[in-house]
Amino acid sequence: GESHMVALDEMGVPYSWGKGANGQLGHGELGEKQRVPRAIELCRRVTKSSSGFDNITKDIKWGSFFFQKTKEEGEEEEKEKLFFQRGKVVMVAAEGNYSMFVLERKANKMEIKNYQEAERRGHHLQKKMTEETVIRELFGCGSGKGGVLQNVGKESEYLPKLLPDTESGDLLQDVIAISTGKAHVGILIREDPLKNVEANNIKLMVERNEKANLFRLKEEGSKERQQMMSESAQKSEDPEEEERDMAGQNPFAMEVDENLKSYLESIPVFDAQKWFQRLKEADVDLETLSSLKEEELKECGISAIGARRRLLKEIPKLPNRYPPVFYAY
Repeated sequence: GESHMVALDEMGVPYSWGKGANGQLGHGELGEKQRVPRAIELCRRVTKSSSGFDNITKDIKWGSFFFQKTKEEGEEEEKEKLFFQRGKVVMVAAEGNYSMFVLERKANKMEIKNYQEAERRGHHLQKKMTEETVIRELFGCGSGKGGVLQNVGKESEYLPKLLPDTESGDLLQDVIAISTGKAHVGILIREDPLKNVEANNIKLMVERNEKANLFRLKEEGSKERQQMMSESAQKSEDPEEEERDMAGQNPFAMEVDENLKSYLESIPVFDAQKWFQRLKEADVDLETLSSLKEEELKECGISAIGARRRLLKEIPKLPNRYPPVFYAY
């Protein structure tokens, strides 16, 4: 930064030193000067109680906290109890008079419970929450000039505060890279087009994909493809309305299933049509497939030994990283 430094050790503990007039050292002190690296032990975050109404702010060791109803021995009624979950910092950045941190942790029990309840009610879900879900959140401290700390005005933060918001209203939970400027921040996030899609929505995705492909083919002007669109239109009461709907879809998201199917079809002596359905029902895309082991393939329904062996032979050839999405504010 302008007059401070931040660093990260191999255990995921951030350190800072230098001048901290605006709180950019993250130690909770105003106007401090630190001549040697000092560990930043706490972060500040807000969550809701299990009732879902009260916002609760706590300064805790890097991680998250949640509430869960438990019954103590000898007690008749359940009581709401506070639990903490540890995580680790995986990325730091310093610029001007502020600092940024990326915290990596697993989804906690409250988040998993809320996801399951929302799924049961059929509500829109931003991110699927399981015990293995990895969350990467953004924190910042120091001067909030220019809105870099998502504050109103120029308020300073003396502890790393969770910065959860995006313009769309979705939470920042998949940050994989950050870039800081004098009064702006750039963020790369990993976006999984299928992370919001459960088994009961996959059929709808397939239908939208087929419609989008037909619409694109019509735009290309091929006579043969025009015939395909004509046949599809006969099945629809209002084809023009369907075309408008298709034009507004995310083409990358709609092609995820097709990419997986094409990949499976490229594997020699592999029944792609049969096993594609099993993987799709298990909510598996190409990126997920690239990390699956034999036992996980069994759980996905790949029951034939030969099919599993052929997949396991080809999976190491898949890329380890997939295109992220860039945000800036």
